[in-house]
Amino acid sequence: MTATMKVVCFVLGASGAIGLGFIPLIHDPRPAAAAHQETERIEREMLAESNAAYRRAYVKHVYLTLGDADGNLYVRCTTEPPQQPVNQKRCQAVLDRLQKEDNAEAAREAKAKAKANW
Repeated sequence: MTATMKVVCFVLGASGAIGLGFIPLIHDPRPAAAAHQETERIEREMLAESNAAYRRAYVKHVYLTLGDADGNLYVRCTTEPPQQPVNQKRCQAVLDRLQKEDNAEAAREAKAKAKANW
């Protein structure tokens, strides 16, 4: 072995030994747990934002299809449900009407999809 090769081997060996000091030899689960918690937090935030965007779009849909009066009633019924029986019936009527229209639209979409896939 030449002197140059010995020096190169020594430098590589020394740098490798020094580098091992920076590599943890025992697995520490704390960083992984923190990353997992951060991922769950971000997922919850994204879900909340998605739900809020869906609600805004659906409220807009209600206003456009049912008009301002029923749109206002829908917003009031879904944000702060009424205590009076008469108002509860009005809210239930609007919610039932929307559910019926949503089911009819879903059936039309399923029929169109089945026809397109045939």
